[in-house]
Amino acid sequence: MIPEATADTLTAVAREHGVAVVRQAVPAVLVAALRRVVLETREAQAWLADVGADPPVARPGARLLGHGFDDPTWIALQQAVQPTDAFTRLRTGLVPLVALAAGTPVRPLLADILRVVLPHALELTTPPHQDSHYLPLPGLWNAWCPLTTCPLALGTIAVWPGSHRDGTRVHVPAVNGHPGVPVPEVPPAASPLQPGDVVLFSGLTVHGALPNVTRDRVRFSVDYRYVPLGSR
Repeated sequence: MIPEATADTLTAVAREHGVAVVRQAVPAVLVAALRRVVLETREAQAWLADVGADPPVARPGARLLGHGFDDPTWIALQQAVQPTDAFTRLRTGLVPLVALAAGTPVRPLLADILRVVLPHALELTTPPHQDSHYLPLPGLWNAWCPLTTCPLALGTIAVWPGSHRDGTRVHVPAVNGHPGVPVPEVPPAASPLQPGDVVLFSGLTVHGALPNVTRDRVRFSVDYRYVPLGSR
């Protein structure tokens, strides 16, 4: 299980483990508003057979092209959702919580991602990596928020607590186009998550995802990134 924290214990837990789950940290209205925006886009509906289910049901044969992050529909979804008020409100609402995890005031980096994880796409599972490899910025922190119910089978985030202590690691090419670190010998920590839960982790914390092994369900989640206030 991912180490859990309350607002009162978050700084200490995050400093020790480099990661913490805060349950129901986000007002339900913010998550529901963003979920609604996502599911109402024509891009998301191209993959979905039932937008009312939780998690949503995928259309038969739905898939992401290429490496996933270069799929034209996925790119169009980012362009449709990220400028919306719902996306911005959730990003801004997380600032005080991320500041507690980081132990210092923070600001949004505006390097965010709306994730889409379809069934039957094990080859696109995100491998273990550090965000500091892609964004080598001191004090980088991340907030990972599911927009749907997220059991382990749906491919929730997986982290290696304590892995932030060894600095940035060497990353090697992976088969799905995502550079990653060699798989750690110890298994990752993962927890079933609900909308409103937030996983906070350092840019140095090794993390990836479990595979989506459901028959027909889709995981939508968001990654928001933050850096210390005053940093460039």
